[in-house]
Amino acid sequence: MAAPSKLTDLSNGGCYVQTESPFPERTGIVLRLKAAGVEVQAQGMVRVMHPGLGMGIEFASRTPQEREEVADFIKFLISFPGTSPELDITPGIVAAGIDLAGSAAPAAEELHDPLLDLLRNHESLSQEDFQQELQKQRGLAAVAVS
Repeated sequence: MAAPSKLTDLSNGGCYVQTESPFPERTGIVLRLKAAGVEVQAQGMVRVMHPGLGMGIEFASRTPQEREEVADFIKFLISFPGTSPELDITPGIVAAGIDLAGSAAPAAEELHDPLLDLLRNHESLSQEDFQQELQKQRGLAAVAVS
């Protein structure tokens, strides 16, 4: 991405990226995250876009291996608090008609993924309400990690 981007939220099912130049909703993307020599790549789709603020990305995670790689990267980040991963997002095609929710049977850890739920149900929230919910989740995640 041309504009500076920052990963602010990450779960097994998706992430939220702060950027001044988010991609349009339904854009297919390839996301690369790297920290301290550990790298993970995930395909996904932009589920929510906030002009000038950021975008929420749902991971495709079509195979158990892809889900495991994301989960392992999250565990790695948790074990090194304060580590901020490098981020590279490459846009693909607009994913018209693709339903990521049906791409694979949900793994046990995906059954309760508040970030993914928020990304999938953002239409019912204003941009401000979405950002407030995101902040609440960050607070809960910090408590759960501590």
